[in-house]
Amino acid sequence: MRDPRVESWLDLNSGTSTPESLSRMSSMRIQTVEQSAVDLEQATEKLRTVADSPLSDGSTTNLNPYEEMSRIPPMPMARAAGLAITLMGAAFLNTLSVQAMVIAMPSIGEQLHMPPERYQWIITSYSLTFGCFLLLWGKVGDIYGKRMVFLLGGVWVALTSLATAFSPTEIAFDVLRALSGLGAAANVPAAIGILGTSIPPGKVKNYSFAIYAAGAPLGAISGTLIGGLLTQYASWKWIFYLVAIVSAVITVAAYFIIPRSKKAANPDPTARKMTLDWFGALLITTSLILLIFTLSQGSTGHKGWEKPYIPSLVLVFVILFMIFVGWEWWLENKTEREPLMRMSIWCHTGFTMSMIVTGFFWASFNNYMVYATFFYQDFLGLSPINTTLRFLPTGIAGFLITGVSGYLLSRVSGQYILMVGVICTTLSSCAVPQTHAPT
Repeated sequence: MRDPRVESWLDLNSGTSTPESLSRMSSMRIQTVEQSAVDLEQATEKLRTVADSPLSDGSTTNLNPYEEMSRIPPMPMARAAGLAITLMGAAFLNTLSVQAMVIAMPSIGEQLHMPPERYQWIITSYSLTFGCFLLLWGKVGDIYGKRMVFLLGGVWVALTSLATAFSPTEIAFDVLRALSGLGAAANVPAAIGILGTSIPPGKVKNYSFAIYAAGAPLGAISGTLIGGLLTQYASWKWIFYLVAIVSAVITVAAYFIIPRSKKAANPDPTARKMTLDWFGALLITTSLILLIFTLSQGSTGHKGWEKPYIPSLVLVFVILFMIFVGWEWWLENKTEREPLMRMSIWCHTGFTMSMIVTGFFWASFNNYMVYATFFYQDFLGLSPINTTLRFLPTGIAGFLITGVSGYLLSRVSGQYILMVGVICTTLSSCAVPQTHAPT
């Protein structure tokens, strides 16, 4: 029998108006509208934060999804908008930080004396820790409080970004960028979870998530402009000064705006106790680090995938990942302990396929952004400002489509919107190679 929490993700095309169908549709809107930074682990976190709805005392309930959502008190539109705008800062800053590095990458590499084949680590070092620690930080937020995790993540991003500006060497820069990714990995799932558990289902919640989702394209636009302007007319170091300041402002605002959680009056005594699965966290984090490191190293250097240690790391990744899957299944089905990830969510084909498509989509899009920078600045010989102008349409279109998607989701199946997005990205990628080299 399927877990009732999984039912909230089923029937994307349900046309009924029952409370349960409304709850399921609301959860699907949350999944589809949020398009920031990411990858498969972030999408899984969104499912868990919405479906699990843990109580502040650390326990979960056995209520059906509609009953869990109905426990959330209503929130005025103005307050919900303020909360969404504040939390949007997580998606905004995450995307800004990456996109600015895309523009500034050649300048940073040249000043820190990096060989061209290692330029990608300017971005990969951040993405490595960001992607690998999303799941762990999401569970930490469930247990110890999403508000606390968000605030600590904001402080951490501010401090590490400020330190990155003073990096004297390539190694110091990469290490500090990786540490900054840890803070962003705490902010993003905490922000999604706070929105999901603070606002009851309805138009206010849908528009709140639309506001949050707008943070990614806004960050892309701002990162493109900031990266181009500061790199050409000042220094790439000012990018990190600015990120540190913005992160500090967002953190202070979040301290006053994010509501404090309230302890449940009558927690369900039969529910599983929320505990942190440290062994599972170690397995999935290590395996993902190996995967991303292998993919990065395999695509660099003159030997690339022929490097002798690459196949060994791939094998270790596969073994660790299989152990993780088996461990999580055992915790869910054979014990009373709460797993880091419930394997039962993958039993639904539609959900599994949508996560696979989303994962490949973001992998393709992020690689497109990186190699487009080399294409514009190295192949076409454009300046950072001219490169910025060519990236701007991407962010502007993303911002506009975010609003349109939020409106269409109540009228069109999310899978069709996803298909249109994938097709557009495919056509764009195919058009770039048709550009001729300058004469």
